[in-house]
Amino acid sequence: MCASDSTYLNCRGEMEITTMVVLKDAFCMSLPNFTNLIALPVITKGATGILNQSMDVFFENTTVVQIEHIPLDLLLPLSGSYVIKFLQLINHIRVSDGLTDSWFRLFIFLFVFRYLRLIVHIVAYNRFKPKPVLDNPKYTANDVTVVIPTVDPRGTAWVECLDRVLANGPAEILVVTVGEDNIREATKYCKTLSLCIRVLSVPAPSKREQVKRAVLETKTAITILCDDTVFWPPTFIPHILAPFEDPLVGIVGTCKRVRRVLGTFGMADFWNLCGVFRLERTNFDLASTNAVDGGVSCISGRTCAIRTCILKDEDFLQAYTNEYIFWGRIGPLNAGDDKLVTRMILQRGWKVFHQNCPEVRIETILGVKGGGSRFLGQCLRWARSSARDNPKMIFKDGLWRQYPWTTYAVLATSIVNYAAVYDPALLFMLCRALRNPAVCKLLGGGARLPLVLLFFWIMASKFVRPASHYWRHPRDLRYAPFIIIFGYYHSWIKLHALFTCWDISWGTRPGIDAAAKKQKTG
Repeated sequence: MCASDSTYLNCRGEMEITTMVVLKDAFCMSLPNFTNLIALPVITKGATGILNQSMDVFFENTTVVQIEHIPLDLLLPLSGSYVIKFLQLINHIRVSDGLTDSWFRLFIFLFVFRYLRLIVHIVAYNRFKPKPVLDNPKYTANDVTVVIPTVDPRGTAWVECLDRVLANGPAEILVVTVGEDNIREATKYCKTLSLCIRVLSVPAPSKREQVKRAVLETKTAITILCDDTVFWPPTFIPHILAPFEDPLVGIVGTCKRVRRVLGTFGMADFWNLCGVFRLERTNFDLASTNAVDGGVSCISGRTCAIRTCILKDEDFLQAYTNEYIFWGRIGPLNAGDDKLVTRMILQRGWKVFHQNCPEVRIETILGVKGGGSRFLGQCLRWARSSARDNPKMIFKDGLWRQYPWTTYAVLATSIVNYAAVYDPALLFMLCRALRNPAVCKLLGGGARLPLVLLFFWIMASKFVRPASHYWRHPRDLRYAPFIIIFGYYHSWIKLHALFTCWDISWGTRPGIDAAAKKQKTG
């Protein structure tokens, strides 16, 4: 359904479509070779009907699924008109002398590099189809063991987490903790709930060792890893098992949402909102890339379902608990376990699936406990994991061959996309380009309006991924300017993480870091 040749069509004598350079194999779900993305067809007079017809043909095998997104009945007509205007602008650019300006060429390249993925992701996200639950599924809750590693088996969050897991009726729940007090506390409480809960222990706090301890005890076909601050819906297990009907699917991730703790206007409320947007953006990118080429950057360890045969593999467990960086000089790592699991499963040829539907939407707590210092520490840890692992996924694992769109849209982009640098650079390059009269003429004859429009485009693009949250909680729009400022500040967190990626500390849990240090020196 993708065009591959330059064509000249005459439709009923009423319109002409001149395709100068066609977008070859673009927007196909596999995108086998991103280098084939050359340019766009140029549609001239009366092209609306053809555009709508081609869109219908392209999406004939997909179904619109509304999951509290921006309403498609508003989005698609608006985007269609802008697509036509954009294609006409491309036609105008190709015949203009303004394109010979080096600053303008660089601006166009960086602009397209950044915003092509946004446009594609908007369409892919809203066209995503979750896997349905079959009438006679291959796997049920009786085939599931839930592993909950914890270093603090007490408090309301822990109690609610366990209660919600129990409500889904898994075959067994394995709670893995550390320390005599924690073991005693967890055992005492779990005995009052169900016989299907077992409490295990490890000598020192380490999520990887805790997971390994539980995996060795697991007997079911599917293992679900669950953090102790995660809350499942009652429909969770049947829907997270649905993608495993495909025998090639090895791991399934879920959509996540941070609980919005509504409070008075202030810093505590702001940090909670930052946590909300962190997961909203992650959900958007994971669902989009998985819909386009089947890839993901990382299946979150907060909750994911994995075939037990993968986890029980000796080589897998050895690599999982003995990850080192810088040629074996630094480690073993504790943080970033979910990134490693995703990489190893992809390396072994398994498919991944991001099940994005309300029935598997988990809730968690983020940006509440510990305030800003704790949340910033978490951001730094996540950024360090990305700085270490994203280049590995591209160059060492060679995942760009199988998942070219994910490589471009998330992995490669994360390496170069520092908003605090990128946004001013776009404005600067356009400003320099507008010194050329040919560029000014191309963009309408003025030097100020294009800069103003670019500025508002940049600002508007920052509302796309969190749009569903603003739709549900319009009161949070009062924080929008501060969220944008924090986004720019986060660029410096990423830069700091890049130059300190050798630091493998957890950062927000001193007990875990102390145990890791003791293990290393011992």
